[in-house]
Amino acid sequence: AVVTEIPYGVQKGKLIEQIATIINDKKLPILADVRDESDSEVRIVIEPRARTVDATLLMESLFRMSDLENRVSLNLNVLDARRTPRVMSLREALLGWVDHQFIVLQRRTAHRLAKIADRMELLDGYIIAFLNLDRVIEIIRTEDEPKPVMMAEFELTDRQAEAILNMRLRSLRKLEEMELRREHDALIAEQAELEELLADPKLQKQRLTKNLKALRAL
Repeated sequence: AVVTEIPYGVQKGKLIEQIATIINDKKLPILADVRDESDSEVRIVIEPRARTVDATLLMESLFRMSDLENRVSLNLNVLDARRTPRVMSLREALLGWVDHQFIVLQRRTAHRLAKIADRMELLDGYIIAFLNLDRVIEIIRTEDEPKPVMMAEFELTDRQAEAILNMRLRSLRKLEEMELRREHDALIAEQAELEELLADPKLQKQRLTKNLKALRAL
């Protein structure tokens, strides 16, 4: 038999020593040897005394006599999704955790969409400033209150005008339209993808499955 996984918290070296002790003490006569052939992954070879030994019986015996099978205590007194205190089964707790992951995914997506909207608003303002660079610089240099003048003349929002005014004139001159538009287009594409994700439970399930597989691979 070959063991490729061991219980959480059990040290492989101590487990092999434990099985070796069982062999040396002849506590399990149908067991002949144990070998560690692990590399980056766990691989423990359990060798029976004879080929006629029932592998299932051998493993069941090792589960009882060693830490190949281990119990973990869980306190499942929890607050459920309705904030009601109760004791959950392990299945209920896992299902509740999965349901919460959908909520986390939706909130994270909505948060990112808000960030994209904020950034796109500023990029729109920067692009307007670039296309009217000489006039924007003139307003900043000559007007006592340039902000309302810029807002009125170029139909800028308060945030857009404030962001332009907070830039140094030297930086304003270095604004590159193509670079701004590339970032703007990339955000539009991301925005469309996230809006589709937020509107489609099937896509959310696919994304969550992908995230959990990536987490398992760590």
